[in-house]
Amino acid sequence: MQESQITLKIEIPGEYHRALLSNRGQKIQELQSKYNVQIKFPDRRLRENAQNENEKNMDDGPSLLDTITISGRDTRCKEAAEALKALVPVTRTVNVAFEHHRFLIGRSGETIRSLMQAHDVNISIPPEDTHSDEIMITGTTENVESAVTEILKRVGEFEEAAEIRRLRSFKLSFDVPSEYHVRLIGPRGKVVNELRAKHDVLIAFPRSSNDPPDTITLTGYEANCNACKEEMEAIIGEAQSLFTQEIFLDATFHPRLIGQKGRNLKKVMDEFKVEIRLPRCTDPDPNLVVIAGKDEDAVYDCIEQLRREEEEFLQERRQYISPRVIEQPPPPPRVEVEIKGAPWQLDMQSEEQFPTMGNAQATAAAAGAWSGVRRF
Repeated sequence: MQESQITLKIEIPGEYHRALLSNRGQKIQELQSKYNVQIKFPDRRLRENAQNENEKNMDDGPSLLDTITISGRDTRCKEAAEALKALVPVTRTVNVAFEHHRFLIGRSGETIRSLMQAHDVNISIPPEDTHSDEIMITGTTENVESAVTEILKRVGEFEEAAEIRRLRSFKLSFDVPSEYHVRLIGPRGKVVNELRAKHDVLIAFPRSSNDPPDTITLTGYEANCNACKEEMEAIIGEAQSLFTQEIFLDATFHPRLIGQKGRNLKKVMDEFKVEIRLPRCTDPDPNLVVIAGKDEDAVYDCIEQLRREEEEFLQERRQYISPRVIEQPPPPPRVEVEIKGAPWQLDMQSEEQFPTMGNAQATAAAAGAWSGVRRF
């Protein structure tokens, strides 16, 4: 039996017609092709005339501006009508906590634009100053539902991440004598780095003079912080059980004891199986050195060795800085000055050098450099 051709009229508010005809009517063309029907929207001239006559204010039936005509086979027209109604945009309100809005928007709006493109919807987020939780999603029923599902899924992830951050922000502070902090840190931070990695916590030691000098703060999951604290206390307990001796070594000897990159200090500690704690710059006595070990004899042997090395260093230092006698160069040879023709060397009896007054003219030329010359 051949189905009859019918014309079906459905009413969809005119305000949604533009959305239905978007992208040059691509969605309507797809419906016509799929259901083999003709879909006609109100003519533009009819719309303009109706607006001029204020047809929207009449109460005598459906408005022509809202009426869409579908022509085709009976069952196909009904199916096309349902499909067309499904394309009518709907708006749904979803409550999303205000503090999650920035994550939903993303950097420079990248996340929210990606959501709108993926689900072909419009998402309206309230202005920040309103602190509103309501987000408006507009689009087809199917698209809106898929967008809402995606948003709620992301909100769940945001809340889960926020809860993780809250749990990981647990802080646990406890006091450990500052002289044991070096042991907890270890050479080049080896011990503290292992503790951080093992328990997945942050470990903060005092950094400035304003911080309590003995307080260590752990940040992370509560259970992890407690486990890390127990291990740190066990390390300190072991250190406190060691045989400890304090000695005074000249502060100028400490760099020699440490050696290049701490190699000499490590060598001494490995040799005697002891720990050597040198004073910090904030300690009151720069010469005080602490030596600790499980074996009492090893501690004393280490002290004896350090005493010898210190004495050798100080002796070398005294020799280096003691005044040294500088040999003076020999004086230059003495130069004797010979004076000739001085008055006291003249012969007093010589008439040539001391002529008589009567013969002044005759002897004037031969009187030499010491004779007086008169000019008239």
